[in-house]
Amino acid sequence: MKLGSAKNWGYSKKIIHQFFWSVVRGTWYVSITHYTPPTTPLKDLILATALLIPFLFFITTGLSAAQEQADGQAYTVQATDTLSSLAEDFYQNYAAWPAIQMATNAKAAQDSRFSPIENSDQLSAGQVIWIPTPAEAERLLGGGISLGPPELKPLTPDMLAEFETFVEVTRQRFRIPGAAVVVVQGNQIAFAKGFGVRELGQPDPVTPETVFPVGSTTKAMTSMLMATLVDEGKLDWDQPVVEVWPDFKLSDPAITPQIRIRHLLNMSSGVPRVDLVWSGAGLTAEQVMASLAELEVVTTPGEVYHYNNQIVATGGYVGALAAGGQYGHLAESYTDLLQTRIFNPIGMSSATTSIDSVQAQPNHATPHDFTLSGEVIPTHFHADPGIAPAGAVNASALDMARFVMTELGEGVAPDGNRVVSAANLAETWQPAVKVTKTLSYGMGWFIEDFRGIQVIWHDGDVLGSKAMIVFVPEANIGLVVLTNRTISTGFSYSVRYHLLNLLYGLEFEQETHFETQWDEFLAAIAAIRAKLNPLVDPAAVAPYLGNYEGSWRVELRDDNTLWAVRGPYGWQLMQAENPDEFVVNNGFGLATPLQFVEDETTGDMLMTFTLTSGEEGSYRRLSP
Repeated sequence: MKLGSAKNWGYSKKIIHQFFWSVVRGTWYVSITHYTPPTTPLKDLILATALLIPFLFFITTGLSAAQEQADGQAYTVQATDTLSSLAEDFYQNYAAWPAIQMATNAKAAQDSRFSPIENSDQLSAGQVIWIPTPAEAERLLGGGISLGPPELKPLTPDMLAEFETFVEVTRQRFRIPGAAVVVVQGNQIAFAKGFGVRELGQPDPVTPETVFPVGSTTKAMTSMLMATLVDEGKLDWDQPVVEVWPDFKLSDPAITPQIRIRHLLNMSSGVPRVDLVWSGAGLTAEQVMASLAELEVVTTPGEVYHYNNQIVATGGYVGALAAGGQYGHLAESYTDLLQTRIFNPIGMSSATTSIDSVQAQPNHATPHDFTLSGEVIPTHFHADPGIAPAGAVNASALDMARFVMTELGEGVAPDGNRVVSAANLAETWQPAVKVTKTLSYGMGWFIEDFRGIQVIWHDGDVLGSKAMIVFVPEANIGLVVLTNRTISTGFSYSVRYHLLNLLYGLEFEQETHFETQWDEFLAAIAAIRAKLNPLVDPAAVAPYLGNYEGSWRVELRDDNTLWAVRGPYGWQLMQAENPDEFVVNNGFGLATPLQFVEDETTGDMLMTFTLTSGEEGSYRRLSP
């Protein structure tokens, strides 16, 4: 197909997709507006499925930080908001909506920035209103309704027994090969158990000592590492990055000197997510750092949430520079700092950033991929060493629990050794930028308002694995969930919310939602798979084979399957209705439409696709 006539699978710029993610009662919901249905049933199925892939819920809403004061906060109305939904979000009680109307109208009478709410059934997108605190809302409502947080229950053996049963039933429902789960209370292990097997088809069980990749939970370790450097005066949170690394550059030279150390860790740099720059490309630490100069800056630093792995990785490497590391050897310097400042003092004996070291340990989990047929398939380890500070750690659930206990201990490890000051560790938990109405990001941590309770957490994905670490300061409780399969967010989030609901005596709403979402997802991918052919015509795909920009290679294998390969990642391309149209069968590209188009000007072949996150890829063939 010629480039000028490409329809791009209904994902052209003429179709405006607006995805809104919010944690409503702790559950992911997605809505889509201004959507023009694709012209073919398969395209429609692919778009619908893209909204259902649980692990691909990239949080990119870009909401500005609310202006918080003692009696409430300013809030900008979004297109899907209603007074009752906002009351449910902020107070977990839809009936409290009159308090928002009263408080807003009172503010509007004094401050022209606020618009009065004249009709309780109608809010306008962009309207600025006032959300009173729960206590202030109770006062406005005359004390006739309680909006405080739920009461914490004691962690009992019966509760943990019910929790164990739930984990195993849920693991089987979500087809997770194996999982390790640990619950901590203070600096003690309250529950530790392995579920399932390390590799499908093999008898070896998962145990709490089994080593897994833990992905982006590494960011929390990098933040703790940086806090130790702040403790020693080698860094300051508000220090300009250029003072530590004079060659630091963003694409906007006016913004570059404004970036502080904290901006590298709290997702507020203004640089959006662009994983296709580095994923599988084999970049070194220094190449990742240099790549920032080519990335667009779309918002002012410190204002809007943009998840970006290169920025966080650069933060870790800047820390290595501050500690005396040499440019050209920053990967090694960062790894040494992580070992000496975090792993060793906390006692994380299994923790490593080396894939070779993990595979040398007898008790390690095998990663598993997931396909459009619903198959769970053992795969190899995937690593991108260039972004190590953003996601390279591997560890057992017990060692991750020691890290969580150190967080709960305000910087004191389980054996009593102080690793980092309480003040600088607490700084990493401070909400820096809003993600949704009830979710913020700090430095290496998400901070969630769960029914008025502060829950601090981070998850992590490496192809074939999923990790989740959580702690609740008020309850002095922490949780670690490690799994060995791609697309296991539904499982890990269900486990997380089930523990929270047990601790606070709440209904199991989130768990039901994730079960329903999983069933819908399986039905949707089955419908897509039925319209695809796993085998291709060798003659028809011959013009697509070869090396492409960005280290991609398209290859035809002996079994007549077509693959797009980049570094350790390989996507099987399933043939769709038209000869140049395919759908990705596995990996992080699952259900992604991919197309080969000919550039009308040069005649070069292009491989194009749009990931579920919205990130677009277009790569020119270099050689057959």
